[in-house]
Amino acid sequence: MGDPGVPLGGRVGRGRSGSRRRRPGTAPACATKPGAESRGLATLAARRIIDWAIRERGIHRVEWHTNVANAPSIAVARRLGMRHDGTLRQVLPGPDGRIDLEVWSVLAPEWTA
Repeated sequence: MGDPGVPLGGRVGRGRSGSRRRRPGTAPACATKPGAESRGLATLAARRIIDWAIRERGIHRVEWHTNVANAPSIAVARRLGMRHDGTLRQVLPGPDGRIDLEVWSVLAPEWTA
């Protein structure tokens, strides 16, 4: 599973996707350490968070937000079976100007099917 000298890991968590009034839901957050990419860790971690959120917490909609230039993150959303809902144009400041975010989602009935 790759270079044994590279520790596997990163961080994982969850956040809210918008205000509770307007867009209730949750958004998993995953990041891998440099050298631990392309090993399926983010997909595995996100899959577990989504499963927990939907099955244990009763969340109906889970969103994935990513920079449009982050191809590995977009690939994770696809592997999770999420649908591309759209792009939030110039929504956040970035190091070289404002950045666009893609929004992906999965609904509870889709996840449990």
